Amino acid sequence: MFKKSKPAPAAPTIGVAKSHIYGGEENKGGGAASKTAGDSESMKEWVPDKRNDPYGYWRVVKQASAKQSKAKSLHDAVERVIDSVIHNIHAKPYLPPEYEKKQAPKFDLVSVDELQLICNAARVVCLKEDTLMNVTPPCKVFGDIHGQISDLIQFFSQYGAPSHRIGDINICKYIFIGDFVDRGAYSLEVLLVLLCLKLRYHPHVIMLRGNHEEKMMNQQFGFMEEIANRLGNTMGSKIYDDEIFPLFQALPLAATIDEKILCVHGGPGVHVETLEQIRKIKRPLTKPTFQMIPGKSEQNAIVDLMWADPTN
Repeated sequence: MFKKSKPAPAAPTIGVAKSHIYGGEENKGGGAASKTAGDSESMKEWVPDKRNDPYGYWRVVKQASAKQSKAKSLHDAVERVIDSVIHNIHAKPYLPPEYEKKQAPKFDLVSVDELQLICNAARVVCLKEDTLMNVTPPCKVFGDIHGQISDLIQFFSQYGAPSHRIGDINICKYIFIGDFVDRGAYSLEVLLVLLCLKLRYHPHVIMLRGNHEEKMMNQQFGFMEEIANRLGNTMGSKIYDDEIFPLFQALPLAATIDEKILCVHGGPGVHVETLEQIRKIKRPLTKPTFQMIPGKSEQNAIVDLMWADPTN
């Protein structure tokens, strides 16, 4: 049933998008143009980096940070998170804030403004990627993290970290196949760390969408409740609707490793027969990803990619 179509195109290796983070607009991937209110900084067109290395994107961000305040804020926040959580993973492992008397701890890795910047920047980068990515080995593939920041740190500590100081990011790709949030108590930390890694080491860090990167699931399995408890009802709702969920809608759906191994959160199910079907799916996805629609082959393929589980 699952037939291979024509060879996948080369993996995208962009430097930075023409991004509304820097006062510009998205220029690819079907996303609506967006501008930051009150941003008086001039729009800058970023030139894609042609090399498949984990530093091209960040060089452009670092260069921009010397002249643009938002770029500097983004740069400083990402570097701070990676320094405290990733680079020191052996010397001083990160410990998340503890819950006291059933009181949700304050989210303190970044400020609310920095969280918004990071989500926006990651969304732009993801929309520049293909829906079906091709990744060259060596690779590490990570399944559901589900808000367990301690598990994520343990994985990096035991099997190698995505770090240019203490890890193997120079030679190894990291693929996360969805379900970053819900169930666990620290979904905000998990999502933030992965987004910072994505921005810092793009394109060596790949984030695919799972069925828990969906509003209906976040309402039922704890992520939206965590956001409300830790960021406040009003601010939490605004950040989820304006920043986090649009990011989820922009995530790629699948990746192949060396065009031989398919990485996807769900499976091909009964509606995905060729890789070309996946490749043609346009993002951001604006419809619920859990509803099959008779006669709508692309929608049904999306549902299978995110939800299909083995039956035996």
